[in-house]
Amino acid sequence: MNTPSLPQAVQPLFVLNPSKVKDSLEVLRNIKAHSTLAGYLCLQRTAAQLGKLTGLPFHYNEFFKEFLALGDAPENRPYINPFVAADTKLWISGNLAGSYAPSSLRGVSPLLQVLTISDGLYNLNPQHWIAARQYLAAGRQIPVLPLAVFLYRDRGITSATPTVGSLIRAFQQEFGYLENDGSPTEAYKVLYADYTPEEGSDSLDWFTTFTTTHPLEQ
Repeated sequence: MNTPSLPQAVQPLFVLNPSKVKDSLEVLRNIKAHSTLAGYLCLQRTAAQLGKLTGLPFHYNEFFKEFLALGDAPENRPYINPFVAADTKLWISGNLAGSYAPSSLRGVSPLLQVLTISDGLYNLNPQHWIAARQYLAAGRQIPVLPLAVFLYRDRGITSATPTVGSLIRAFQQEFGYLENDGSPTEAYKVLYADYTPEEGSDSLDWFTTFTTTHPLEQ
């Protein structure tokens, strides 16, 4: 006689708490950073993936679709920029080349303080993070937890006990902010304000089980 197989336990899928996503967006907007900070993060991620600072392709369309697209955005402005305070500038046109193509940067964009362009490719300057903090982040350190929460707001997490520490670690790994020994890089220390949990706080407050509703639609 065949013994019926028992269903295997399904590990819950967690996503970030919608209220924490909204709070994180407000924190980022209050930095009053320059709108091109998003493009800088795109290049930093590419540099980490390729293991070099020079000769970088600028895949801003792919980056914005992955991290800054919202399903309920205005049709002609499909992206949200978490680094601007003014409501009139919160939504971004799909014509990203108007902000990031070499011909659009000209000589006035603050992004040119952290990079040079040659033959259509982008080169991050040595110690570019110092200029990024001054010219793109309004001289402030970027709170890393709100940034990681916003960037990863649509990603599912299968860990049985997700933590904000693992979320920050994922950001550090993906964007190249870890040394070979696992410690934060100098760039990370300069550019980001690390997260210190409040006494009695619970990482699980930042997460909820998966639903089909987008965090910013609630």
